[in-house]
Amino acid sequence: MNYLHSLIIVLSFALISCTSRSDKAAAYNDSIIEKQTAVIIAFDKLDASMTDLDDEGMAADYLILRGRVKESIQMLDSLGPFQDDKALLEASKSLFSGYDQLMEVEYGELIKILDASDSVFSVETQQRAYQLQSEIFTKLKHLHADFTEEQRAFGERYNVIFETEEDK
Repeated sequence: MNYLHSLIIVLSFALISCTSRSDKAAAYNDSIIEKQTAVIIAFDKLDASMTDLDDEGMAADYLILRGRVKESIQMLDSLGPFQDDKALLEASKSLFSGYDQLMEVEYGELIKILDASDSVFSVETQQRAYQLQSEIFTKLKHLHADFTEEQRAFGERYNVIFETEEDK
């Protein structure tokens, strides 16, 4: 009887520690996703300004987006790895660095094209704008796929179940 009682206590503590570790892993992931969501909202706002050809809004939204990305990168630097597991942290850094690169290169050039006066706008610049939009879409798709793959692996390692769009 004493052995069974001890075994139950040990198993209870093991179960509690697993739940706690899963909860901590979920909270760690949530802190990253919170920043990613803020960046995605800022991207959407910038895209809307670009679609409306709102020069002032575009400039303001671009600065807001840059700030959100920089803020997210700083948060990751202070967050550190989860229990010595650097995989999700590194995937997150790659994601936000990819956002930063997109803003500097593709979005930077696209904004210059859209800011240009009508007199310099040509078929070639219009084609370049479409090409940049395509490159942005493709790069975002790859960035998100790479991050999601590591996020799923993280969830499997720490028994965290993520809600997907299909679950909603």
